[in-house]
Amino acid sequence: MTASAPIATRFRMAPLVTGAVLLLHVAALRLFCRAGDDWVTIFGRDPGLACAFRVHTGHPCPGCGLTRAVILSVCGQWSQAFSLNALGPWLVLGMLLFGASLLWLGLVPKGQGTMERALRLGGAAYAAVACCFWLGGWLWRLA
Repeated sequence: MTASAPIATRFRMAPLVTGAVLLLHVAALRLFCRAGDDWVTIFGRDPGLACAFRVHTGHPCPGCGLTRAVILSVCGQWSQAFSLNALGPWLVLGMLLFGASLLWLGLVPKGQGTMERALRLGGAAYAAVACCFWLGGWLWRLA
């Protein structure tokens, strides 16, 4: 390609923009959200989140603690996040890796099919591990 080619033909704009938005989302979580073992604030206010499953059954659902775990992970409190919901740190790690991979894919010249295949395979492996952590963590909390 020549140096005068439009930017849209040199780069893949969809993965580039998607990766940037995903990484900005993680940064916004870090800037505007805080969490502890039993509380969450967004923009300094309690959003009033409650698990309907836990309220009605008295048992945690598979997603209980996930919001707090994600926010704690983004803030660097990995062990506390892992103890709340094992999926939280994995989600944050996945968002960071996937966002960076999409940015990289957007900057690589078109026609590099091996990277796209590697991202599909890596994404499938990540999803399998994340599901194991999600369901395993839920079963652990139920025991």
